[in-house]
Amino acid sequence: MNIRLNPRCEQLVKEHLAQGHFDSAEEVIERALETLSDRVQRPATPNMSEFEATLDALAEGSEKLPVLPPEATRRTGIYHDHD
Repeated sequence: MNIRLNPRCEQLVKEHLAQGHFDSAEEVIERALETLSDRVQRPATPNMSEFEATLDALAEGSEKLPVLPPEATRRTGIYHDHD
């Protein structure tokens, strides 16, 4: 199989070869496809501690937020100036 790369992809392959991480363009493409395959098969999901840490970070300082009046969350309060 022959594949033609666009100029941007060709440049990326050349950059990886120049950095010395790979011995050939084929090896660069092979590694990229393996990485893609791994990500598709195993989508990155945070573990429970990472998830809880994210929630804690989002909640940090929330006690300082002002309490909204009830009309601020009702449709009539939000769209009061629309007919």
